[in-house]
Amino acid sequence: TNIIMNRTVTSVLVIIIMVMICFSCNIHKQDISGHPLLKVSLEERSISIFDLFKNIEIIPLTSTEESLFAYTENVEVFNDTIFIFDRTLCALYIFGPDGLFINKIRKVGRGPGEYPIASDFVINPSRRSVLILNPMGIINEYDFNGTFIQEMRLPQPPMNYRFFELLDSNTYVTWSSVYEKKNNAVRIFNTQNKISQGYFPYSSLWGSLRYGSIFNKYNDTIYYHETLSNRVYALTADKCQIAYEWDTNIQLIDPKRLEVSEKELVISQHGLFTDFKDGT
Repeated sequence: TNIIMNRTVTSVLVIIIMVMICFSCNIHKQDISGHPLLKVSLEERSISIFDLFKNIEIIPLTSTEESLFAYTENVEVFNDTIFIFDRTLCALYIFGPDGLFINKIRKVGRGPGEYPIASDFVINPSRRSVLILNPMGIINEYDFNGTFIQEMRLPQPPMNYRFFELLDSNTYVTWSSVYEKKNNAVRIFNTQNKISQGYFPYSSLWGSLRYGSIFNKYNDTIYYHETLSNRVYALTADKCQIAYEWDTNIQLIDPKRLEVSEKELVISQHGLFTDFKDGT
């Protein structure tokens, strides 16, 4: 229980820090190629939690052997139902609004309806189902009871599918750590799992520095940003455009400083693929 509460408090603090940063910003009317520039001060400011929220409610989660998880990778709320994803255990935990444990979806294996490893999940509200992403490019769909519905296979390469998000009921976007310039890190798929759009080739070094999900959803819009860039992009089913840009008044790191030889990348990628195949 203490571990869960500590990790929950840590997650809340991360959110609060991000909100504080937003509160320290102001929008300049100056336009850069049609998108706003957000001036942000990096000076420390003391802000009370109650300056940001009207009230705070702590919901203790059921602590049983079946409901305990190791690490909170992602939390989603749908119709007052709480979904907690633990990537280390490849499991999705479902709790009621009162914190009572409802169910756990953990189908680790190599048989029908199973996955050897899971990297991300999303909720499909129109189908009342959850989609769990396998880095090898396989998406398994389950209902909220954990009953397997279907398997969807994504084009390969790349193999390292790490994050994904629904753009609408018929379209979703994925992010992969790619090394070859011919492949795009961000790719948009239609219901037939065909690539309709692709963006940001050779993006592995940018994404590898990022903690947490690559995508952020706000007011039904999916946003994406790369670690070493101040630009934030808005994604739709048919386009990717700059939504806004941060002005931090600091020197950004040159991505070329992080580059390694193509030979080393190929060897590393081959080893990663082998590890995924044999379950390492």
